[in-house]
Amino acid sequence: MNEENSPLNEKSKVTLQTKIQAESVLDVTSLPKRSDNEPLDTSVLDEQWAEMTQDWQTQPFVKTNMSALVQQTKRSIYRAKALLAFDVIGTVLLLLAVAYGYFVKQWQTPTLIYLAIAGFLSIFFVYYEIKIRLASWRLSEINPENIIENAIANTKASIQYIRLIKLSCYVLIPLMNWYIVEIVTLKEKPLLFPLLFSNSFILVMFLISHYFHRKKNKELKQIQSYASE
Repeated sequence: MNEENSPLNEKSKVTLQTKIQAESVLDVTSLPKRSDNEPLDTSVLDEQWAEMTQDWQTQPFVKTNMSALVQQTKRSIYRAKALLAFDVIGTVLLLLAVAYGYFVKQWQTPTLIYLAIAGFLSIFFVYYEIKIRLASWRLSEINPENIIENAIANTKASIQYIRLIKLSCYVLIPLMNWYIVEIVTLKEKPLLFPLLFSNSFILVMFLISHYFHRKKNKELKQIQSYASE
């Protein structure tokens, strides 16, 4: 029997061909070899993520604004309390002046009428001022941790207070002009200078109030922009 045609030799050929086909299908030598000396480098990604996290945690814009907002709100509350005390004292002095002028000095009727009306209007002014201020201060006491909400409420209260001042200017114009005309006529003196002086005083007060009105409106928009971020 020919050895090349023997069943054993045929079996070896089949085995050899099967092995060659398998190696041709999956050539492991063609795959990239993993090197123990070159591990996967994730340091760059880790550094970028760490930088992003640090930037987010240490943003100076937010922290600085919140700190400045707290200090600004505290200063505004202190000023509001000082103004309220000043207005209350002024109202009491007006009423005492009316009583003193009527019972002790017996001032002229126009002066007593002017002081009485001014004192009466001042009572209403202080009443609404207290109502406005207490509403914002109570909110700060109820929820002191809500910085932005408290700042918005306090700024709105300041705007309402300024509106009261501007409204009082409109009321004072006819009242003061009437008083000056009456007093100057009784004393038979020129009217021009007293009228110019009194109306200029009211105008300056109105312009100052208008300036702070615009300033507070800008502050309110800025604080509301913090809330929307």
